[in-house]
Amino acid sequence: MKTKIILGQFIAIAILVFLLFQKPKIFTKTKTVEKIVKVYDTINNTLPAEIKKVYVSVKAKNNKLQKKEARKFIYKDTLKNSYIVSSIFADTIYNRDINVVTINKEKTIETIKINNKPRFYIGGTANGLKSLNSASINAYYGNNRVLIGSGYGFDVNKKQSFIPVTIAFKF
Repeated sequence: MKTKIILGQFIAIAILVFLLFQKPKIFTKTKTVEKIVKVYDTINNTLPAEIKKVYVSVKAKNNKLQKKEARKFIYKDTLKNSYIVSSIFADTIYNRDINVVTINKEKTIETIKINNKPRFYIGGTANGLKSLNSASINAYYGNNRVLIGSGYGFDVNKKQSFIPVTIAFKF
């Protein structure tokens, strides 16, 4: 009988040691999120990049076309996500303010590494209502799905030792 107990303890300890020294499994989860973001930008009264003299055809009072001298103002502006070139024909420009709304697509890639490392626990149990009936010291191995345990205990009433075995599953 004693050899069966020692053999059972040896097998339980061998299984726990094997499970304890396994390499952890690493899982990688990748999550991609795309969202559209509005970008608000304002161009305040910038200086023209170039000013040219041009001739513009204008209708006169007698419905004849006449050529009139004017200036061509060329503006080149850089925004957060675009580039604007604008040409304005006028004699003079008093003010130039432009409000621009553009749309950006932002792509976020998030990578998470999950370490499925097995864990080893040591604990004990004690049974009894008014007095102690039995006590045991247990070792548990657990990962994300299952918990396995074994130990060594002593029953006070029967004056006999016993080996508890535990298994639990995650749902």
